Amino acid sequence: MFFVQFVNVWTYYREYNFAISIEEEYRENIVFPGVTLCIDAWLDSVRTCTYTSGKCAKSDLTYSVGLYYVQIDPDLRKFGSFPPDELFHCTMRNPSCESFKCVESMKVSYFRAPSQLCYTLDVGAYQHGIVSKCKSPWMYTLELKYRVNRSRVITFLPKNIYPLIVHSPNSTFPDALTAITLRPGTVYELSMKQAARV
Repeated sequence: MFFVQFVNVWTYYREYNFAISIEEEYRENIVFPGVTLCIDAWLDSVRTCTYTSGKCAKSDLTYSVGLYYVQIDPDLRKFGSFPPDELFHCTMRNPSCESFKCVESMKVSYFRAPSQLCYTLDVGAYQHGIVSKCKSPWMYTLELKYRVNRSRVITFLPKNIYPLIVHSPNSTFPDALTAITLRPGTVYELSMKQAARV
């Protein structure tokens, strides 16, 4: 039976010329998700010393056993935290379109108890610029690297795991979504598929 099928396929192949053509269809309404990364090493000792008038040792920042001023003082978190461009390197790459740096789209979003500050990346600002000019915007990949100068960091209750939360753009819901747990020194490749048209 197999031989008969093979002969039929071979006969059709020889009798009918054919060509394979690849056709790309421009897809509209592609939405890039927001990405939130929560980190332990986010408090800059230099900025903290300036804000607290030189009281920046860990003991000076201790409110009581296991509780630190940074956990209860939003202004200290605001003025003492590193700006995103000092912690992150962010690039959106596409093999057939213009690549671009995206760290300016990162903002401090919220504090995650007990000791992590969360930074959110939302590339929605590029939706109508660079990305909209691209014929294949679904091919964009995000490369996000986190680096820190340990000599300038004050850490409290470090977990050494970094939750990565992928969510709808233009929104950040603290801990409402399941996080992907990232570990230091490891490279992760994540792929996303847009389930429905927005």
